[in-house]
Amino acid sequence: MDMIKQRDAAVHDYIMKFGKWLHNSDAEPLALHKWAQVHDRFLNRWGIMTSNGFEVLNSVFRIARQLPVCAIVDKTFYKCVDWFVNRQEAAIGWEATRLDFSLNITLVLHRRNEKARKHDIRPMYYGHNNYEVIDKDGLLKTGVRGEVRYDVTFPPEGMPICVCRRPQLTGISCNHVLAVCFLRRLNPNDYVSPYYSLQNYINTWSGRFNGFGNKWDWSLYNGPIIRPNSDKVNKGRRKHK
Repeated sequence: MDMIKQRDAAVHDYIMKFGKWLHNSDAEPLALHKWAQVHDRFLNRWGIMTSNGFEVLNSVFRIARQLPVCAIVDKTFYKCVDWFVNRQEAAIGWEATRLDFSLNITLVLHRRNEKARKHDIRPMYYGHNNYEVIDKDGLLKTGVRGEVRYDVTFPPEGMPICVCRRPQLTGISCNHVLAVCFLRRLNPNDYVSPYYSLQNYINTWSGRFNGFGNKWDWSLYNGPIIRPNSDKVNKGRRKHK
């Protein structure tokens, strides 16, 4: 934020207002953690770049959104059922092959392991478990490939700390941390958050559903009947503010 302020104070003042309920309220504290992942102090977002998780479903239900309300409910319900059934079936298959994490996380770690083997590691201060990892094919700020150095620290507890911030923001070890694990002969799986464990994945998709049944078996609805205000129903696309 300080670098942005030095380049353009007006831009800095503009983006500092984001996350507030009332943008121009000086009494309301800044809420950078709501929109900037680097300010997520409690690591609740796990690498998700948007704070609104429902936004990612817009493309999934792009066709269903054009249908009547009852059809939208039907499509949404059975789409969720398919997710739970298929992903639980896949998780049980992964469990049979003795994977520690889901297939996606396992592939991520495999790619990072392959890259970590090419790094050079230099212990800086063993008592504090601090290392300098040299990536000879790193991405420089100029956009070209070259030698990049990363500072990696293994604290007594918790995730390792790397200047690339991937372990802190996602809970998954980066290739720089994995390189140190190879040097010290540590188990890299110990430095992946339990959030990604296969058992947690199985528990996430272990829910059960019951079908709607036949319409003639449904109980009669005796609640209020909600109708839209005819004065606010206009033709054309809904206007957004």
